[in-house]
Amino acid sequence: MIRQVVSPGQVLRPYLRNIMVGGFALHDVHLPATSDVQLVIYLHGRAALIGDDAAPSRMPISFIAGPSSGPRMFRVEPDSRFVAVTFRPSGLVSCLGMPANLFSNQLVSLDDALPGHTVTA
Repeated sequence: MIRQVVSPGQVLRPYLRNIMVGGFALHDVHLPATSDVQLVIYLHGRAALIGDDAAPSRMPISFIAGPSSGPRMFRVEPDSRFVAVTFRPSGLVSCLGMPANLFSNQLVSLDDALPGHTVTA
């Protein structure tokens, strides 16, 4: 993975840990378990979540990735580019009014997560 990690501006620092902009040099990407919540937007290309036995599940272009108790594997289209915002604890609820536990072990489309939609845990 090729990425640049940017520190958020002073106003956003209480809510955001970092902002990443990058792309993928590998076709299959392994991300470890994490307690962080991220808002991810693909600027070019897409990815699919892959599991041990399941067929790849295409991920939305923009989504919230909740805290995960286990690693995640992705199959990424060539030349994919993304921007990701990593929230600090309670940052998601402060910024978007949604507690992080709604997204535990899930990737939820941003369209489904925005107000007016229902997210089920």
